[in-house]
Amino acid sequence: RARRRRGPKPRLLVVLDLVTLEKRGRFPHLPLSFFHSQWGLHLVLLYLVHGDLRIPWAYRLWRGKGQKSLSLLALRLLSSLPPWLRKAFRIRVVADTAFGTLPFLAGVRRMGLEAIVGVRRDRRTREGKRLQDLRRLGGRVYLRGLPFPVWVFRYRYPLPGGRWEWRYGVATFPA
Repeated sequence: RARRRRGPKPRLLVVLDLVTLEKRGRFPHLPLSFFHSQWGLHLVLLYLVHGDLRIPWAYRLWRGKGQKSLSLLALRLLSSLPPWLRKAFRIRVVADTAFGTLPFLAGVRRMGLEAIVGVRRDRRTREGKRLQDLRRLGGRVYLRGLPFPVWVFRYRYPLPGGRWEWRYGVATFPA
C-alpha cells in the first residue's frame, strides 16, 4: 500500500486559450467564422502545465457569434478533467481576457478551483468604479454581478515598437 505524501499537493496549472487557425479562400465544409479581425477556425484549448511539462489535454471548436459562448465551452473543458487529477493536484486555472466573464468566474468557483483571468479595464465594481480608476490594486473587490470577492491586479504588456499598455486581471484567491 502506498503512503500518502506529506505536505501540500503539488500545483497544476490548467491553461485555457483561444487560438485562431487563420484561413484564406473558400472552404465550404469548414465552420469558419470571424473573430477579432481574423477569419478562420477558432479553438478553445485546454492544456496542463506542471514544471517544464506542457500537455495539450482537450479542445473545442468555437463556431462564432450566435453559438455557445467561449466561457461555456471553457467550463465544459474544465469539467472534463478526471477526478483523479483533482485528488492528486491543487489546480489553478489561468485564462486570458476572452474568458473573463462573470459566468466563467462563478463556474470555476463552483468547481472548487482557483482562477487567474484577464478582464477588461472598464469592468465595474459593485460601487460603480472602473478597474482602471482604482487607486490601490492588489486588494479585494466585488465586481458588479459577482457574489464573491476577487483580487485585482494589473501588469505592463509590451507592444511592438517599444511601447506598452496596462492590462488587468482578477484572481479568485488572495494573490
